[in-house]
Amino acid sequence: MMLESLISVWATVFMYVKDSKKEEIRDEEEAEDGCPICLGDHFSLECPWRDNVPPGQQVGRLYDIKCKGCGKWGLACSAEGGLAVLRRCGHCFDFGHWGDVCPNYKYMPLPAFPNYP
Repeated sequence: MMLESLISVWATVFMYVKDSKKEEIRDEEEAEDGCPICLGDHFSLECPWRDNVPPGQQVGRLYDIKCKGCGKWGLACSAEGGLAVLRRCGHCFDFGHWGDVCPNYKYMPLPAFPNYP
């Protein structure tokens, strides 16, 4: 009897935690709706920052900024603004990171290839 009540309580707590996690995931997905470039309330094709990111502004995590004036990555430092460029990995072809920071890329040092000249 005691064991059955303990299992019942545990199942109730587990279901509550599971449902609250689902709600958190749903809330995060709803927060990601909209423009991934400027995080506004429109689609990325309609974004005014697509071709011209204002100087000093930040873009969403899937994009990077290339300055139109100096050509540096990461910030639109000139008065001309910058371009919003979608980050796409050359190793795993996923979005949101570049190939040099790919979490799926396994570096193989040259000694791992014994026939390499």
